[in-house]
Amino acid sequence: MSGMTGASNDPASPIPKTLGDFARSLVKRWRSHMTAPLLDYLTAYAGDEKIRLEHEGDWIPPNFGDVDSYTSHMSLQAICVPFGLHNGKQMTLYPGGRVECWDDDSFRDEGFLIITLKGAKVREHIRVVVLGNIAGFGTAVLVDKTQRVWIYNPHNAVDEYIDKTSKNMAAIIMNPGSIMKKTTEWELLEAYENCNIEFDEPEESE
Repeated sequence: MSGMTGASNDPASPIPKTLGDFARSLVKRWRSHMTAPLLDYLTAYAGDEKIRLEHEGDWIPPNFGDVDSYTSHMSLQAICVPFGLHNGKQMTLYPGGRVECWDDDSFRDEGFLIITLKGAKVREHIRVVVLGNIAGFGTAVLVDKTQRVWIYNPHNAVDEYIDKTSKNMAAIIMNPGSIMKKTTEWELLEAYENCNIEFDEPEESE
């Protein structure tokens, strides 16, 4: 904390008049060293909107087996991903490993996405893991074992879904080997209605 003490001795730095101003000054000076929870707390205390760092360069999805560590790192560092354009609107991915739903914290981790194939009554079970959500929306972003990227709309999401999608819809938006640029105009490559996700049961501690 000695570094922070030194900041108050800087003649160019005005002395904060309120605790909110003090919180704001801490964010301005130490933002790159803060974890996401601390950054969110201080910006909220100051009455400011959440701050997120941006992923630089082209984006490719993490390997299926690395999603948990990837989302933990991205959440801790408060990093978001410019996620191309959908219907002409800039999208952002929050890779937090979950989607906020009305039944608290159930939409997260790994499970099976269950879809019904078009033109048939055959149901397919696809192994997926939750990467995060489209910022400002209740639309989840998933990665499957073949490295395809999906969107999915949980029926009980708190926020609205992205344009021209509906409850329980799932769609592939990236095929294996694809990259996402900030300027990529992406669309629903394959869309499925009335889907469901069955998440794995949490392991019981001994």
